[in-house]
Amino acid sequence: MIKAIIQYKGNTLITQFPVAAYRLSDQLNSIGITVRSVDIPVWGDSGIEVQLTEDEEIGAAILKRLTDRDTLSGVNTACQIVAKAAPYGYEVILGMFEPEQSGRYEFHKKFETIPPSTEPGVKGILEDTRRYCDTMDNYRRVCEAEEQEDEELDEELDEELDEELDEEDGWEM
Repeated sequence: MIKAIIQYKGNTLITQFPVAAYRLSDQLNSIGITVRSVDIPVWGDSGIEVQLTEDEEIGAAILKRLTDRDTLSGVNTACQIVAKAAPYGYEVILGMFEPEQSGRYEFHKKFETIPPSTEPGVKGILEDTRRYCDTMDNYRRVCEAEEQEDEELDEELDEELDEELDEEDGWEM
């Protein structure tokens, strides 16, 4: 999703977000960084250089939304949440994150009950991911209800057809 290159005192760490929080801490420690990732600004500080690049389109969408207030921990958490929310691909969530880019989300928009986030950065990403989960849940419920209605209609039609056939044959089952 996102590739992170972190440099500190001549040491370089290359890692991939999302990564388990404890693993990120171990990785940072391996190059001499003892500061918690929650305290490291997303673009680094005077002693720590951070370069983030996208490996996928969803990574680019996340990077576009980051602000100077975000931290490495926050970006990693956002990547974890997005990956968990869309285990089968990012097509629809990308459409939600960048609605002006394509019509990928238009079909699902009618199932939305939470408005788009107005928050910048990681907070907005997390809020919009929650909106995505809620929207997909609503879509799933509608599909299940329609499927149930179709099954009930099929049963009614089968019963009517059986009755008509019984009347034509003159005998009942």
